[in-house]
Amino acid sequence: MANFVEKENIFLRIAKYLFPWKGDKPAEIIRKCIFLGAAVVLIVSLVMIISFYGSTAQDNRLNEQISSLYHGSASVTIDPVKKDELVKEYPEVNEEFLPLLEQNKDVIGWITMGDEDSPFVDNVVVQGDDNEYYLPDGTYTVAATKDDTTYEFQPGDITAGRWGYSHPTFPSGTWYIRMENDTVTGDACITGGTITVTRNGEEYDIAFDFTSDAGYKVTGSFKGALDIRTQ
Repeated sequence: MANFVEKENIFLRIAKYLFPWKGDKPAEIIRKCIFLGAAVVLIVSLVMIISFYGSTAQDNRLNEQISSLYHGSASVTIDPVKKDELVKEYPEVNEEFLPLLEQNKDVIGWITMGDEDSPFVDNVVVQGDDNEYYLPDGTYTVAATKDDTTYEFQPGDITAGRWGYSHPTFPSGTWYIRMENDTVTGDACITGGTITVTRNGEEYDIAFDFTSDAGYKVTGSFKGALDIRTQ
């Protein structure tokens, strides 16, 4: 009578081939460890490359939207009342700047460098009242992450949170991070909601009403001065 040997599950065979397994020779274990290390490096590199180019694409789209406001390639409609207010406040400003001033009153000009048809710099110039960085008044809405290349960010949108390799020192997107004595004791990845900023000189009133990726509400407020800087 013939002896039948049951074949191993195909997934088990693949696992034994890829991962160190009981009974493997030392040389085989070393080979598998090297392979797994190379695979991890490859995956991490691909994620970082995709993230970089996804962020660049989002930035380019946002710059194009701003450029269209100035160059008039977009259909821009300003509320008549708001337009009259801007004309009275800035009587010497060209009308082409009004859509930009409606978005941010710190607009002071436009810079174009390079070939007229294909400039390497073509963007708005802004200047704060004290030449320092600050948060403009308004309500900001949590939108997509920078990885979502299909979403077209609008003025007032902020990126949703996502995990990054520099977290929590430099969080990616919007996060709530709880700290005690300069030590991170908890965090929440923010995927929805709004934050409202009211500025009076160097003093801010900030209120946030967020939703985390786990579906919990994250709410709170802040009042006081902020030390704002780029990173």
